[in-house]
Amino acid sequence: LPASIDLAYTAEPAEPVWIHAGANQIQQVLMNIVINARDAIVGAGRVEISVGILHPGEICPATDRVIEREEAIVLIRDNGQGMPSDVSARAFEPFFTTKLRGKGTGLGLSIVHGIVSDHDGMIGLLSESGSGTTVIVSLPTYANSSPDAATATAASAPVRDLVLVAEDNADVGELMVAALESAGYRPILSRDGDAAMQAFREHAHEAKMVVMDLDLPK
Repeated sequence: LPASIDLAYTAEPAEPVWIHAGANQIQQVLMNIVINARDAIVGAGRVEISVGILHPGEICPATDRVIEREEAIVLIRDNGQGMPSDVSARAFEPFFTTKLRGKGTGLGLSIVHGIVSDHDGMIGLLSESGSGTTVIVSLPTYANSSPDAATATAASAPVRDLVLVAEDNADVGELMVAALESAGYRPILSRDGDAAMQAFREHAHEAKMVVMDLDLPK
């Protein structure tokens, strides 16, 4: 985020909220949503991220469903331009974007939706023109909140196939990494030919595939 945008974080629960999820994928969810918030803010602005817990019987914002299990809820609010109802209704559609050509792929929120769905979660948003946007992500809490148990679960998880990605366009590279991670792969991203060759030399014995830009510097 540029210096003109303040980032605030609040956590309502007194204790940590545990979920069973891929850390890189959850980071990608937050990154894509915050980047969208950044692009919606003209000049100075603010992005707020808050974490809480939804209990059975409560109503989940944006999705208006009754919670049947304990869920972690993450809200990402911005005070940007907001969206009219016809745009917000299509926000999670693949390739739908209101950004200028070359400024967005229309896949950011679609990938976010896919990752959240893969984690048995739900996502929705509240937005209005001129009044900013709030994206709501809810994910089931992890029944066993012991860090030791979580570590053991991660240790027993199958090793993911390594994929080398060579792409100098930052947006496209991040998109490819997110797509590969959501499909269960472990990507390593290089920005130019020199870095790609170095990555190949270091990981040729374990890499299962190389995805390379046809027009790569160096």
